[in-house]
Amino acid sequence: MKTNQNHPLHEVIAQKKQILHEKYGLLEGAITSKLPPELELQWLEDMLAFEEQWATANMITVAERLGFPSFPAADQLDDQQLALEWVRLKYLMAENRLELCAIHPRPDRELYRFTVEELFEAVTDDIRMPEMTTFFVYEDFHSNEENA
Repeated sequence: MKTNQNHPLHEVIAQKKQILHEKYGLLEGAITSKLPPELELQWLEDMLAFEEQWATANMITVAERLGFPSFPAADQLDDQQLALEWVRLKYLMAENRLELCAIHPRPDRELYRFTVEELFEAVTDDIRMPEMTTFFVYEDFHSNEENA
């Protein structure tokens, strides 16, 4: 479905594309869409919001993004306590649009330990958009050579 040149949103869409091209260097040919005009406009507005935040984003630690939460060390918790703290931690991360994933299966205890002891100190862009989640991959921090 091609964008109708006579659609009332055509001019607004063209302006948004021009801003993305001039201000953020996105190639004109890369900003094409077969979406209906209403969806294309929303997509372009989301892209502009992201680019604006990206251009001015501060770098912060994951702990700072989470509000400097307090979690006990993994070796201080029995299995039941760890399960509860891991759920609490994953919920806090989800509320703050952060997620940890692992390509290869890892025990919850290791993922919890990694998050509290290492990931909290990792630096990330402070970009917060309602529908955007920042993903961290365990293997980006610890290679998994035995499964490579």
